[in-house]
Parts: sequence; structure tokens; C-alpha cells
Amino acid sequence: MNTKQKEALLKAWYDATLQNYFPAADDAFRRNTGFANPVGQAFHASMATILNGIDSGAAVSDFTAALDRIVRVLAVQGLPAGVAIRFLFVLRNLLEKNEELTASDKRIWLAKLDESAELAVEIWCECRETLSQLRINELRNRVQQLEAGSTPKEREGNA
Repeated sequence: MNTKQKEALLKAWYDATLQNYFPAADDAFRRNTGFANPVGQAFHASMATILNGIDSGAAVSDFTAALDRIVRVLAVQGLPAGVAIRFLFVLRNLLEKNEELTASDKRIWLAKLDESAELAVEIWCECRETLSQLRINELRNRVQQLEAGSTPKEREGNA
């Protein structure tokens, strides 16, 4: 895939993904980068890395970090796993409709996307497990403080 085709695919994928996850976001949210839109910037950079990795024939492990950045943001949002990895299926749909790719290239790209989806689910599960453990630890700490009589007012001497 040449650079122009890849850029067009990235733009279509990015726009469709952000519209899918953040439909109420205005055009400025989808176009601005940097401090004005750190989520959009992270998504765009990660999506470019994923596309370049798939196009170059790299192993999925070579762009795991980019996949991880996107999935972590979506896992923290509380989205179910299927919704959180939907961005990969958005790309899959765009590729299936792409008439510029040969059938063999499509098969290679789609196989990499399938591997990426499997890895994305694993990443999502790890993130959700970590978040759950953090919540459990926080609740445990609060209960221990209450049992020890260490409420904020008691620590200030206002009890």
C-alpha cells in the first residue's frame, strides 16, 4: 500500500473510530492534537503505528504498545470488551471494502487484525482486572481505617 493510500485509510479509520466512541465530540475534538485533544492524539499516533506495522508485515508484538494505548483508554471508560476493541473491526470493514488491495494482501491484513483483536481482548481483561483490584484495595483500606477509628475528623482531633 502506498503512502497516500495508507494516509487515506488512516484518516477514514480515525474519523470512523472517534465518531463511534465519541459521537458527541465536535469537529474540533476530532481534528485537534496535542494539549487540546490528548486522547485523539494518542489514538491517531497509535493507529498510525498499527497500520504501519500491519503494512510492513511486522509481528503483532511489534505494535502491541500502540494497541495497548488505545485499549487502556477504552477499558478505563468502562466499555465492555467487544465495544472496546470495535476500532479494530472498523478497520476490518474499511479493508474489506478497499478495492486497491489485492486479495492476498487483504488476507494478510485481516489475519493480522484477527491476531490484534485477540491481543486487545487480553489487554482489556488485564486492565479491567487491575481496576477491580484497585477498587478492592481502596475499599479494604477504608474499612481498616473505620475499624481502627481513624476517620478524617478523628485524625484532626475533632471527634
